Amino acid sequence: MRVASVQQVGWSLLCKLIEVCPGTMQSLMGPQDVGNDWEVLGVHQLILKMLTVHNASVNLSVIGLKTLDLLLTSGKITLLILDEESDIFMLIFDAMHSFPANDEVQKLGCKALHVLFERGNNVEVLMSGNVRCYNIVVEAMKAFPMSERIQEVSCCLLHRLTLGNFFNILVLNEVHEFVVKAVQQYPENAALQISALSCLALLRSFPGICECIVNSLRTKCNTSLDIMAAVVPKILTVMKRHETSLPVQLEALRAILHFIVPGMPEESREDTEFHHKLNMVKKQCFKNDIHKLVLAALNRFIGNPGIQKCGLKVISSIVHFPDALEMLSLEGAMDSVLHTLQMYPDDQEIQCLGLSLIGYLITKKNVFIGTGHLLAKILVSSLYRFKDVAEIQTKGFQTILAILKLSASFSKLLVHHSFDLVIFHQMSSNIMEQKDQQFLNLCCKCFAKVAMDDYLKNVMLERACDQNNSIMVECLLLLGADANQAKEGSSLICQVCEKESSPKLVELLLNSGSREQDVRK
Repeated sequence: MRVASVQQVGWSLLCKLIEVCPGTMQSLMGPQDVGNDWEVLGVHQLILKMLTVHNASVNLSVIGLKTLDLLLTSGKITLLILDEESDIFMLIFDAMHSFPANDEVQKLGCKALHVLFERGNNVEVLMSGNVRCYNIVVEAMKAFPMSERIQEVSCCLLHRLTLGNFFNILVLNEVHEFVVKAVQQYPENAALQISALSCLALLRSFPGICECIVNSLRTKCNTSLDIMAAVVPKILTVMKRHETSLPVQLEALRAILHFIVPGMPEESREDTEFHHKLNMVKKQCFKNDIHKLVLAALNRFIGNPGIQKCGLKVISSIVHFPDALEMLSLEGAMDSVLHTLQMYPDDQEIQCLGLSLIGYLITKKNVFIGTGHLLAKILVSSLYRFKDVAEIQTKGFQTILAILKLSASFSKLLVHHSFDLVIFHQMSSNIMEQKDQQFLNLCCKCFAKVAMDDYLKNVMLERACDQNNSIMVECLLLLGADANQAKEGSSLICQVCEKESSPKLVELLLNSGSREQDVRK
C-alpha cells in the first residue's frame, strides 16, 4: 500500500480493466461485514486508504480520483463508500485543495462530488465550517476558465447545492458571477446550460441577486427592467441553440419566468417613464422571437407537463404586449393552447392557464375557421370537470363571455356540448347559497347571451324541466321561453306531469301560459 509505484501501476491497470470490462465492478466489492481487516478489503475501502496514504502525490491523486469516478457509476459501490468511516468528501477536498493547478484533479474532484451529493446527506456539513466546498469549486472555475469540462461539472455541482436551499451562502460568496461567465463562455454545451440556468433561476429569488447577475453580464443596471432586458435575450439565445433538448428548454423557460413574471414594483405603477421603458423591453423580447421559441417548445414537447405549464405562464405574461395578439396568432398560439388543454384535461393548473389565455387569444377569425367546435367542447368539459374549483369557473366563464361578445352563434356550439347544464348548476347553487355575487353576475351575463337565441332558450327550458330545476325554469320563462313547446307530439307540461316529481314546475308552466287542456290530458 505504501509503495507509490506499485499503487500507480495497479490502479492504472484496474481503471483499464473496468473501462474494457465494466462487469468486473461487481466482483470488486469484496466480502461484506468483515470489519477493518485491511487484508480483505473491497475496492471501495482500498481506494479510500490509497487516497489517504498518498494524499501528497499528484499522480496518485489523479489516478485515485479517476478510479473513484469509475467506481461511482455503480450505485452499490457508491453507497459502500459513503458508509465507510473514512470521509470521502474530505479526501476529495484535500486533493483539490492540494493541487489547485491540476485540471484533472479539479475536474474529477468536482464530478465525484456531484455524484456523491446526489446520494449522500453531508451537504449541510460541507457548506459550513472550514470546508465550504463551494469555495473549492469556484476556485476550480477561476483557475480553469478555458476548461469546458471543469466548467460543466462545476455548474452541475453548484446547481446541486442550490437545490439544497443554500441560496444565501452562494449569493453572498458571488458564486453566480462564475456561473454567468460559464454560460457565456460555452453556449453550445447543453449540460452546462441546463445546470447554469437552473442555478441562476433559483438564485434569482434572493434580493439583490438580479443586479449582481446583470453586473456579471457587464451591464449597468439597477432596475428589474434592466435585468430583464439584459438576461432574457441571452436565455432566448440558449433556447435557439438547443431547441431539441427538453431539459434545456425546460430550464430556460423556468429561468425566463423568474425574470419576467414577478409583478411590477408598487412605486412604478404610476410611473409613465417606467411604462415606456417596459414597452421597449417587451418589443425587444419579441424581436428576439420569445413568442416563437415558447410556442415551438410547447408544440415539440407536448408530453412534458413542466414545459407546458412554464410555456403557458410565459405566454400569459406577454400576451398584453403591444401587437402581441397578432404575432401570437400568426404563430398558431390558439391551436397550441387548445392542444395542451386537450392533452391535460385533468391538470387543474394547465386548465386554468389555458382557459384564461383563450380569452385573450380569441378573435372572430379563429372562432370561424374550424376551431369553434373543439373550443366549445374543451371549455365545457373543463368547466364540468372542475365545477367546484372557483378559479377555473371564473376564468372559463370570462372566456366564454368574451367569445359570445365576438360571435353570438358560438352559443349554439356551447349548448350542443351541454354548457347549459354547467350554467344551471352554477347559477342554481349560487342563488341558493348566495356564495359569490360577482361570479353569479358573470354567469347571468353568459346565460343572457345564450338565451338571446329563441331556439336555444326553448332547448334549455326543456333540459331544465328534465332536471326538475325550478330556479332555471323560472329564469327561462321570465326571459320568454315557450311554455307551450311540444316534443314528439307531447307538450312540455305533459312531460312534466307524467314524471309527477315537481308540482312547482307545473305551477310555473301554467302561470306562464301553458294550456290547461294539456294538463287535463
